[in-house]
Amino acid sequence: MVLRIPYAIRSAVVHDIVHCSPLFRARFPIRLRARRIAGSATATMTLEMAPTAEPESPAPCTAAGAKADMRRDSCIPVLSQRFPTIDGMLDETLQPSDESYDVPDVEVFAAAHQSPSDTMGDGTAAAPTLSKPGLLVMDVDSTLIDEEVIDELGEAAGSGDEIAKITERAMRGEIEFCDALRERVALLKGLPVSVFDTVHDKLHFTNGALALIDELHRHGWKVGVVSGGFHEVVDRLAAEGHIDHWLANRLEVVDGALTGKVLGNIVCKTVKLHALQAWAARDGVPMSQTVAVGDGANDIPMIQAAGLGIAFCAKPKTQLAAHESINERDLTKVLDFLR
Repeated sequence: MVLRIPYAIRSAVVHDIVHCSPLFRARFPIRLRARRIAGSATATMTLEMAPTAEPESPAPCTAAGAKADMRRDSCIPVLSQRFPTIDGMLDETLQPSDESYDVPDVEVFAAAHQSPSDTMGDGTAAAPTLSKPGLLVMDVDSTLIDEEVIDELGEAAGSGDEIAKITERAMRGEIEFCDALRERVALLKGLPVSVFDTVHDKLHFTNGALALIDELHRHGWKVGVVSGGFHEVVDRLAAEGHIDHWLANRLEVVDGALTGKVLGNIVCKTVKLHALQAWAARDGVPMSQTVAVGDGANDIPMIQAAGLGIAFCAKPKTQLAAHESINERDLTKVLDFLR
């Protein structure tokens, strides 16, 4: 059976039902592909009934020890001013649904999550538009900036080559990001906290990054960054780039030196997805008006969930998963995809 789903609805149906629901995956072996047709896109799913035992939902990546303050006017914990902690991103209300779906339910679900204003005259879902408020969320390393912060820290620790190799494997999806991060951070043990000043001064915003942010703000959009990197650097980048939301990992420091451990929950692919969803809900932006941009395998869930997912100078696995790709280092090219 072949089911065609309009472009923007694809993100909700395919990610929330197919990718997130283990029950759906267990019942239906799925082959999925997306393609442009006359200026719009559809997702084609080939479904075959194959009932199997219901698997358990995978546990999110975590690291022990995080404590969060509570924002007075919100039930979501915050780490930086106004923005959710990783614990907030993993909140029970944001977890994938365990409901089972039959094929007719897919169409019902799509219709229930799309308003008339999100469709064009032929019934297909509209792409995100600058004429309405929206939200763009992007990765930091090799997307917002040209460098990989963990690699720069590795150079300072004398472990640059070893860390760079682990980073490359993680971005290609060959090893789990959380495991890769722990391995790399362990190699930073003993570095003084002053290293963050040194690394920050070496970083460069990607060509077009600040122009993109300014243009989106001019049209009433919000911009967020979610990073597998570190708050100690991302906080400064967010301030310099006038970014609205940001989330990153935090490294443990004792007596002015890094211990080689990450504090709290790790920003893995699930957290990135939930950050996109939570910020959209907080800003009152429908998912059809969201854009996600990234380059690594850990960006794939948020790229697929967004109204428009863009692989930016990305690894092959990420490009295959995205709605669109940009293969030159100019973030203003994102504007070409917004009506």
